[in-house]
Amino acid sequence: EESWVSGSTSALAGGTTSVITFNAQFKGEGILDTLKEYHRRASHAMVDYSFHQIVSDASDEVIFEQIPQVVASGVRSLKVFLTYENTYIDDRQFLRVLAAARRNRALVTVHCENHDAIQWRTKALLEAGHVAPKYHAWSRPPMIEREATHRAIALAEFAVSARSSMASVGSRRAATRMRGRAPRVQIATVGDERGQLARAVGDGHRLRHDGKPQW
Repeated sequence: EESWVSGSTSALAGGTTSVITFNAQFKGEGILDTLKEYHRRASHAMVDYSFHQIVSDASDEVIFEQIPQVVASGVRSLKVFLTYENTYIDDRQFLRVLAAARRNRALVTVHCENHDAIQWRTKALLEAGHVAPKYHAWSRPPMIEREATHRAIALAEFAVSARSSMASVGSRRAATRMRGRAPRVQIATVGDERGQLARAVGDGHRLRHDGKPQW
């Protein structure tokens, strides 16, 4: 079984001296207990480490009591998913997280895909008997990411210009929503006179074997 010792030893052997891992939140639960457990597990790490806090249940306790404590402890970034059944948050919860990040001077990173659209297309594919691995991509075409990316930026602007980062940008058109060109693996930013509003991080695993982006 993989552990912080074995994983961090492998990282160190490859020349990586600092790692950041997700701290999970399970729906109906808080975030402090899991963060405490993650610190316990990481106490024997062979490298420097930090955490990236997932928020999948934006309850009042999490938003107003626990996020301030997590940020004060040194975890300065929050992660939200606009899809995936176990971690999905709706727009109202997303706005609550953005506002909390604004108050506590934290960064929000966002996995942008339209959850309801994916569920609708997935249901149709399953009913048609399309269950091969290739149909995973069919269930989430580029416009699904493009729409969610645009919506996330708009909501970040609406929530008093909270800083946000669109993680794992995979399509050219979604990247175009961020800036006039695809980010590949570097960071692209959009903003105005108020300062940086959002940035996109390209997905390294979407590169072809020759190092060029698949799109």
